[in-house]
Amino acid sequence: KGGSSRRAFSFTELCKRLEHFVMENYVVIPRVCSAFKHRDYEELGKWVDLSQDLAEKLLGNQVEATVALAKMARETGAHAASAFGAGFGGSVWALVDRDKVETFVVDWKKSYKARFGAKQADVAEF
Repeated sequence: KGGSSRRAFSFTELCKRLEHFVMENYVVIPRVCSAFKHRDYEELGKWVDLSQDLAEKLLGNQVEATVALAKMARETGAHAASAFGAGFGGSVWALVDRDKVETFVVDWKKSYKARFGAKQADVAEF
């Protein structure tokens, strides 16, 4: 009772969430930390890509725009990029070399506008 509109997760959904938790905590995070420590941005990108993929497939809480923005960021030259937030919306971060930030942001926004149109392109960056 209590009036909550949340539905219960199915057994399969709970198993996927557990798999995500285990993969993120025991596989992805240690490897991302190591890649940061060693400034191995290729390795970092590989593991952050896996994290994004796991969120898409196992949590099912990503929206088309954040999934696309993460992929576009990588295609535009980011070392790593991933969606974050409360799910079903949110934001995307991207790791870019300091001297490439301005060009990256312009190109990233162009990619987003080309795919989603100017109406959807109300994005902010910092």
